[in-house]
Amino acid sequence: MKKSDQNSQIRHLTFEEMMPFINEQLSLDGSVELPVKGRSMLPLLQEGRDSVILRSLKKPLKKHDVILYKRESGTYVLHRIVALEEGGCACKGDNQHAVEHGITHAQIIARMVAFRRGGRLVRAHILRYKVSLAWRRAKALARKVKRRIQK
Repeated sequence: MKKSDQNSQIRHLTFEEMMPFINEQLSLDGSVELPVKGRSMLPLLQEGRDSVILRSLKKPLKKHDVILYKRESGTYVLHRIVALEEGGCACKGDNQHAVEHGITHAQIIARMVAFRRGGRLVRAHILRYKVSLAWRRAKALARKVKRRIQK
């Protein structure tokens, strides 16, 4: 069989098809590693370069946690919590301006505990990550102030 024939037989699973396996692993108090897809979490997470390690929710959610949740439309999203709200939270991607409100606890599947870049594991709770996150927030605030001044 030719190599091209072998590749044509590869079937890629949708996220919806993978969810039973992901949920089973998370319920066993484990973690799952998934490749990043999309551009909403740039510059932190890049498709084709990074993967995220997700774990079930054991501790209460905090502002700035990155979570995997399922929208009402059925889309799965990995975004950062920007505010805690009664019964849930508000999230947005690091590379986005619009905030999505009303995400309930029932929609939240897991929390990012680390990400892998080029074989190197970066844990979400280490100081270097937190400093990097604070720097990105400061730069975003500076851009916002600059836009207001220019108006």
